[in-house]
Amino acid sequence: MKSELFQFSSSQPELERHLSVTIKLFDAHLSSLTKTEALVLCCYLSHPDEPHKSLAARLGKSRVNTTKLLNASAYNAVDAYLTYATALIQQGNA
Repeated sequence: MKSELFQFSSSQPELERHLSVTIKLFDAHLSSLTKTEALVLCCYLSHPDEPHKSLAARLGKSRVNTTKLLNASAYNAVDAYLTYATALIQQGNA
């Protein structure tokens, strides 16, 4: 069993309740990615507005391969989760 890479703790009970469990699921998902899937996902997260063709050029891969790797990494779900977590954290700090 792999160790957890991400853990979450907050002095705000609601934020702790919402994110502590979902961070564990997020961590399990990221830990299951291959090195190449993680690299392509990282590139996407660093340049979210770039088309797959541009990301492929950055990575030295074909557009088709890049899209397959992004889909395998569930990049849309990862992006949605990060948006959700960020909104909860910002809401808790307001």
